[in-house]
Order: sequence, then structure tokens, then C-alpha cells
Amino acid sequence: KKELQSKKLSSSSAKLFLSLTQTPKVIAYIRKLQPKAVFVGFKLLVSVSEAELQKVGSALLHKNGCDFVLANDLKKIHGQQHFGLLIDKNGQTQKAETKTEIADLIVQATTNQMGGKKNE
Repeated sequence: KKELQSKKLSSSSAKLFLSLTQTPKVIAYIRKLQPKAVFVGFKLLVSVSEAELQKVGSALLHKNGCDFVLANDLKKIHGQQHFGLLIDKNGQTQKAETKTEIADLIVQATTNQMGGKKNE
């Protein structure tokens, strides 16, 4: 049973406890509503190898029914440098080194998935 407290908490309280409820992944719900849409998931990790990025990104891709996942590492984001792996449903990866390259990869991959061609 949830208890709501509507009064001010005393600053003399030695300990406060906070209970959080996990929210569902929205992409799984949207996939059910729009099964033909092209979905790109994003996974940000910290201080992991490229192999780990691929492993975790692939797991997210399959778990949430994504068409692609962009996996990147916070430690490899500095200014315009922004290493990322774009992973597709077949396990194929493409690497990018900047935000612009990542955006171009995503546009090209999703456009190809939809059967169109990217405007040059």
C-alpha cells in the first residue's frame, strides 16, 4: 500500500527512504502499436570495450524488437568526437567517430530499411 505524505519533512530526520517504481520501456509498447515502423534504440554505457558495446547493444535490439541500436560509451564522447556502433538485426555493425557520422549512419540505415534512398 502506498502512503502519500502531504506535509513538510523535518530537516532533523536522520534518514529518509525513497522507493522508486521501474517504468516500462516505451519502445516495446510502440512496437506493438506500429509493427511496421523502423525503430532505433540507443544504449549508452560507460568504460566498456567495443565487444561489450556490441553485446549489450545486440541484446537491447532483440529484447525490444528494434531494427537498429546505436551503442556508445560515455568515456568516448568528447566535443565532436563521439564513437558509436550502429547494430542491425543481422548483427552487422557500422562504426562512426563523430555526431555527424552517427546521424548520417542512422539516416542511411533507416532510409534503406524503408526501401528508399537518402537524398544527397
